[in-house]
Amino acid sequence: MASFREAVRLKPDYAQAHSNLGNALREQGRLADAAASLQQALRLRPDYAEAHFNLGIALQAQGKLGEAAASYQQALHLKPG
Repeated sequence: MASFREAVRLKPDYAQAHSNLGNALREQGRLADAAASLQQALRLRPDYAEAHFNLGIALQAQGKLGEAAASYQQALHLKPG
């Protein structure tokens, strides 16, 4: 976790760093924080299919099914395979 936070601190405009931090937070059950990090990744890189997918997972786990479905659909749109 410290490495992911340090990566975000050093390169705040690097979408993958925010996505990695979001995934780590999600694995710890910190779903709201995870969603915030993943949303930041998407603000930086809206075409980041993996971040859309992972945001969908975090939102689904929070019971935000409509938002999760939209994230999953965007991921599929960007990366159909």
